[in-house]
Amino acid sequence: MSDSTFPHRTYKAGQIIFREGQRADCMYVVRTGKVELYLDEPEGKKSLAVIGVHGLFGEMGLIDNKPRSAHAVALEETDCLVFMKADLDKRMEKLDPFMQALIKVLVNTVRTSNKTKLK
Repeated sequence: MSDSTFPHRTYKAGQIIFREGQRADCMYVVRTGKVELYLDEPEGKKSLAVIGVHGLFGEMGLIDNKPRSAHAVALEETDCLVFMKADLDKRMEKLDPFMQALIKVLVNTVRTSNKTKLK
């Protein structure tokens, strides 16, 4: 997969990339910059992760068809490759059923773990 295979989007520092609860239609790979994943909690902002160059985010909703589980914001000017849900679906269809199930279990484990950490 070369960078030219996928479209990219550039975000300014402080720009929201997506919000918790939105439909997941793509995932991102950071080419330059940094992205923070966070939740708005009653006590204030709860940071979950900072994603740097070559890191990816936004993938869980593509796999389990659930809404975004957190907000994503560019911490500095950030350029991301954008990988659309249809592209991932085509690749998932090529996997054997065991691998498809394993990936879905892993995504569910991460979602559950993230919720448990917040309690």
